[in-house]
Amino acid sequence: MDLYAYAPELFGKKRIDPQADLMSALTTVEVDGERLNAMELEPFFLLTVAGNETTRNLISGAMHAFFQHTDKWERQRLDRTLLPRAVEEMLRYVTPVMNFRRTAMRDVELSGTKIREGDLLPRVGQSG
Repeated sequence: MDLYAYAPELFGKKRIDPQADLMSALTTVEVDGERLNAMELEPFFLLTVAGNETTRNLISGAMHAFFQHTDKWERQRLDRTLLPRAVEEMLRYVTPVMNFRRTAMRDVELSGTKIREGDLLPRVGQSG
């Protein structure tokens, strides 16, 4: 909730004193002669936070995997053409989103655990 509360404050600061940054660009851009309102800006704000977190998690997870599989790291280091495929593989191998919960839309049973409509689905390795 603190993050949501901070967003309008940041928008106001950037409109008054724009700098060379993404949020300044978003708060000062005009579409059909009008600036984006707070409701239009909020999704961009959340995307910048989410993009930062997922990128950081993916890179650190990939490095951890490469430390465990040094032969793969060496192969990657020697042949940079493998990079696009390696990034795609890391997106599958590493979990870049750490806290993402789902809510059951109907009663289900998942791996022997009964989940009622409206309940949060358990995290991997968590029962009940």
